[in-house]
Amino acid sequence: MTHTASNVDWRQLPGDESVTLEIRLPIIIAPTTNNSDISVTVADSSIIVVKASGALLWQCRLYAPIEDEIDWTLEEGRTVLAMEVTKKAAEVWPALLNVTLKVDDPYLLSLAELDERIARELPALPPVDAPEEAETEEKKAETEAATEAEAKPAEESKVEEIADEEAEEKKEDGEAAEKPAAEEEAKADAETEEAAAPEANAEAEAKPAEEAEEEKKEAATEEKEEETAAVEAEAEDGEKPSAEAAEEAKPAEAEPEAKAEEEKEVDPLDMLDDDALLDDALNEVHGSPAATATATEEKKADGEAATKAGEAEPKKEEKKLSAEEEEAEKEKAMEKAQIQAELHGIKMESEAITEKLEEMLKELSEATPGSDQHDTLTLHVKIASRMLELVRETRALRSEKATIKKFIEVQMADINKARVNIGETDPYETEEFQDDSEKELSGIQLFRAALQYLNHDPAVAVHLLRLAAIHHHHAPSVVALMSIYTNVPSSYPRGASLLLNNAIRGEGHDVEARTNSRVGDLFNSGTRHFPPVFSLAVYFHQRAAVAGNTHSMTALAQLFLAGECSGDDTMSPSLKRLNTDEKRANYFLQCAVDRGSIVAYLIRAAQFAKGAEGMPQSLDSAEKYYKKAIAAESSLSSPQSAQMRIGSRMTLGELAALFAPKTEAPKATTTTVSEVKKAGPTTSVKPADDDDDIIELRPSAPARPSGLTASGARMGYQAGGPSSVGPSGAVSAPAKRNTGMAASNNKRKSNWERAARWGITTYALYVVAFPVRLIMLPFFYEVAANVLDFLGISSSGANSLEAAGF
Repeated sequence: MTHTASNVDWRQLPGDESVTLEIRLPIIIAPTTNNSDISVTVADSSIIVVKASGALLWQCRLYAPIEDEIDWTLEEGRTVLAMEVTKKAAEVWPALLNVTLKVDDPYLLSLAELDERIARELPALPPVDAPEEAETEEKKAETEAATEAEAKPAEESKVEEIADEEAEEKKEDGEAAEKPAAEEEAKADAETEEAAAPEANAEAEAKPAEEAEEEKKEAATEEKEEETAAVEAEAEDGEKPSAEAAEEAKPAEAEPEAKAEEEKEVDPLDMLDDDALLDDALNEVHGSPAATATATEEKKADGEAATKAGEAEPKKEEKKLSAEEEEAEKEKAMEKAQIQAELHGIKMESEAITEKLEEMLKELSEATPGSDQHDTLTLHVKIASRMLELVRETRALRSEKATIKKFIEVQMADINKARVNIGETDPYETEEFQDDSEKELSGIQLFRAALQYLNHDPAVAVHLLRLAAIHHHHAPSVVALMSIYTNVPSSYPRGASLLLNNAIRGEGHDVEARTNSRVGDLFNSGTRHFPPVFSLAVYFHQRAAVAGNTHSMTALAQLFLAGECSGDDTMSPSLKRLNTDEKRANYFLQCAVDRGSIVAYLIRAAQFAKGAEGMPQSLDSAEKYYKKAIAAESSLSSPQSAQMRIGSRMTLGELAALFAPKTEAPKATTTTVSEVKKAGPTTSVKPADDDDDIIELRPSAPARPSGLTASGARMGYQAGGPSSVGPSGAVSAPAKRNTGMAASNNKRKSNWERAARWGITTYALYVVAFPVRLIMLPFFYEVAANVLDFLGISSSGANSLEAAGF
């Protein structure tokens, strides 16, 4: 028992016969099974049930409702059940079956997995109360420049502080080292003075008082000069002179002056070389030139040693590590830029609404109460206030961690904001019934009535569509309104609101497949109110695929093969690798193939033709799926469809060219007259030249095989199986005439065409012959009269003709 269409071939007749559907189902039945033991019935207006001797052979739900009566025959040695089905509506089906997926299918991404991916794809914004959250790049640049400018004085002040600390340390060390030396010097001076005191007193007594005073002054002057010279020499050598030692070295007669000087506090930094201290501090921070050169040489030596040691390690691993780090930095930069751009957009929108609101409030305060201007401004203030609330609500939602449900709320708030901007203050679309007769109509009846008004009264048509969409949740009406509102920018938020609200209704198999598939397409391509978000596109397409929508199955295959949305090429490489899943993609594509999807046939054919995306290269398999697609949709073989692209793989024309019959011009061969004579009397020859015995032999075109009917040719079938064609064009195996349903249909059609041709020809001859008959009638009667007279029959009839003027 099979529930798929993987081995089923089907065909839709084009033009006026688009309601007719042909299905060929391979079956296996016992040889003793009679036709009366086989039953083909229709259940629930779209489910075909095939049984043989009570055993179920095939049961599937077709894409759309069909008529209850089905014509069927057994063909190809009773191994194929050929069915002719009539659609209830004249429309082109994109697939044969409408079979759902399991809700717990392991290849479906769970909601938790999708939440994890959307959180990475859409990072949360900073909290609303975060300072300087909307800082632009210009402000950031200014801030960085100011920070650098402040850093320079801070660095200089730091250097000065280091120099001060250095000086203090040196001063303390110098004082500690100079105190013992000063004490010893002072003791030695004191002993010398005591020894010299008696001699000085004796000399002083011997000389006059004036000479003693002059000598004392000269001695004091010389000592001062020697002291000054010693201090300068010590300063030049970089040693710190001690003020206390210098004061003690003075002669005893200068002690009152020295004591007075000692009482004054002397700043040691006044005696230091500021330039030398600054150089020392800088050398300590950045390194002295000699130390720097030495350190550079040491680093260079260490680097060479590390390089030599690293040569033994594989270079590939080092490159991979650096590439990963570079990729991580780029992703951080992309995420940062994304957040900054979103914050900037929210800030600009909020500022624009706030500015407009302030202007309107000012005008409202000046307007006369009760006037039209006052009422209009009041309404506009209400609209602007509500829009500002929705902007803040969106901003608060984006501050939380992104999930599927949370981001749908964000988009609903964004759509409602646009609806408020066009005057719709209610959170949902509304439409009132005009009379009771409209209330009695169902959704499909309202939809059909709307189609009748669409050309001559669009307003009534839109009203009926809105009733069906809002009150009956009729998915085709919702999709039709979205298409209409897309062409009217001011009303686009209405269609977006209807579409998204209808798509999020229900769970599992109780969802609207069409609206979910449409929303998935919008999130994939990216448009107003529907940004390109991979996780959301997968979420809505999965909902539609579970409900049996084959378009969403092929869309999921395309998404998992690409790893990103078709309308977004800014996804980070790591997330794109996570989203790319070839196995999952081929599973969903096979699900669409099993349901007879025409697009899935073409994609599979392109995969086999190129040997890509997990499929081996096989032109036979590619041709098989290509012929399935062409049979199901004959318009694909038209020249207008040649430029249609099959995803990103190839055009339909390029695929068709692979299977086009390759005809080579027959090559002329030459032979002699003797060879021609040996060939037999049936060979026709033509002299190539009068001067020699060489002739030219031209093969005739091969006869067209007569065993393949027109219907069989389109379907790629033959009763005796596929026949191989040799280089000469001859069929290797005789083709048997197909006596199946397609052949009988063509036979009936040809009979009707033949009867019509004979009828038209007979009537045309009758019309053309009428004037000729009138001309020949008198001669006919004259000959008839002569014959009657010859036979001795009364000629009264002839006389009556003469009397009548003939």
